[in-house]
Amino acid sequence: MTNISTLHHQVEELAELVCELTHTCNKTQDYFAKSFSLSPAEFRVLKLFAFNELLTIKELCDTLSITPGRITQIIAGLEEKNFVTKITNTDDKRNVSIKTLPKSRPFIENLYNSHINIHQEILNNMEVHKRDDLIESLRYLITELNKKKK
Repeated sequence: MTNISTLHHQVEELAELVCELTHTCNKTQDYFAKSFSLSPAEFRVLKLFAFNELLTIKELCDTLSITPGRITQIIAGLEEKNFVTKITNTDDKRNVSIKTLPKSRPFIENLYNSHINIHQEILNNMEVHKRDDLIESLRYLITELNKKKK
């Protein structure tokens, strides 16, 4: 096989693997969301609160790449489940932050740890010398794909 045809085959395989990885990650998040009686969007939002008790609507929208209208719907569902509350800035009513409620912290920690544990299992089943290569390759892939969005 020539270098050009080898490269073409690798490009096609990479494209397929990225699509399959995306699909698999979405299915995994859906599974976790369902097991915690959350929608997939609620799961993604609550996961962001694992290390933050307070995030602005803008931060949530930017991080998740969703519209303010959509984040408002997600937050409404999380408010109904008593996970979060809205805090409006008294100086600027348009500036709204979302704060986790104290009783939701153990739930969020459990959710986060459950999500981490599946990745722990993956690394435990991998040869030690390949772990850094995998992480470095994924970082590179994400960086390169993010460049294409700009």
